[in-house]
This record gives sequence, structure tokens and C-alpha cells, in this order.
Amino acid sequence: LSDFVGVQRLIGYGVGVAIAAVPAVVLPIRDWHHPIGLSHLISTSRGYWLFNTIQCVGMLDTVFVRAFGGPTAAGLYSISNRVVNPINIVTSSILSTITPAAAVAKREDQVLMLRRSTAIAAICGASFVAASPLIANVATRVLGDAYSGAERMIVGFIVAAALSGVSQT
Repeated sequence: LSDFVGVQRLIGYGVGVAIAAVPAVVLPIRDWHHPIGLSHLISTSRGYWLFNTIQCVGMLDTVFVRAFGGPTAAGLYSISNRVVNPINIVTSSILSTITPAAAVAKREDQVLMLRRSTAIAAICGASFVAASPLIANVATRVLGDAYSGAERMIVGFIVAAALSGVSQT
């Protein structure tokens, strides 16, 4: 969009954020049956806003890679980042199912859950690490010869994500 209207990319991203954020703040305030003040809205949903802000900041990595490394570096980084997404899904699934159960479980059951989740994460992580050269090779073949330079980066991202996934559980 920023190329289409002829503005700098960062300004375009800022306008996009404003377009998304304004309705999210204004619409709840305009509830005619139960008017709510902005300060009350923010104070009652502080955790929600903090979590989403942190999540949005986490998505700016590609923007910074492009700004400092150029479009080729951003493309290579994006490919590697997307390839490791299944590892993040496995880790998130383990955490989202075990955390609520562990919160209400007895101490002995918590230890057993921790051991099982760590074993599952370690097996998945080791599987991803072992398959990383094959995954990188397939990814670069699917994307074409222009992306052959991303193969080592993809392997590195997979190994790093696998280690991170194991350490999270």
C-alpha cells in the first residue's frame, strides 16, 4: 500500500496500525446502553492490550530485517521464519493444554505432567533438528534456485526453534 500511494514504508505501517487500532478503541466507548470511559476501558483490559502489543511488536522483525538488510535478507528471513512455525505450534499446543491442567493438579501429578511434556517436546525438537536439512532442501526446491542461499539459515532457524521449544516446556 505504501508503494501505491507513494509514502515511506514506516509511515504506511503507522497508518495501518492506526486504522486497525482506532475502531478497536472507539467502538467499545460508543456503546450507547452502557457508556464506558476510556480510562476504565484501559484499566479493565490492561492485560489484553499488553499481550496484543507485545505480540504485534514481535511481528515487526521482518520490517526491521528489510529496513536494515534489504528485500533479499527480508525474503530469506521470512522463509526461515515460516518454516519453523510448526515447531511453535507444537510448543504452544503443549503449553496451552498442560498449563491449565497443571494449575489444578496435585504436586505429584504436576511432576509427572512436566516430565511427559518435556519428553514430548524433546522428541519433537530432536525430530525437527534431524529433519532440518531435508526441510530446508525441500523449501528451497519449492521456492526455486533464487532461494538456495536460505538453506543454511532455514536449518539454523529450525535448530534454534527446536531448542527454544524444548526450553519453553
